[in-house]
Amino acid sequence: MKKTLLLTIFCLGITLSLSAQKSETTLELPLKDDVIFFENVVQVDSTFSKKQLFAKGREWFVNYYKSANDVLQMDDKEEGVL
Repeated sequence: MKKTLLLTIFCLGITLSLSAQKSETTLELPLKDDVIFFENVVQVDSTFSKKQLFAKGREWFVNYYKSANDVLQMDDKEEGVL
């Protein structure tokens, strides 16, 4: 009797915990061509030229990643695009 009661309580606990996993909220991710896409434009004051900003951005990639060349998909110094 005691084992049956414990088994019943265990089964109810499992059932309730499984139903607790359902989420009513959905996470909306920014998608572009079915890929998660995030873009951020940072406005800075005019104390740095485009070449200086490009050099600082390139330096950040070199310091932050082990291989900046593997990470950077586009590197156009004339346009100032990383």
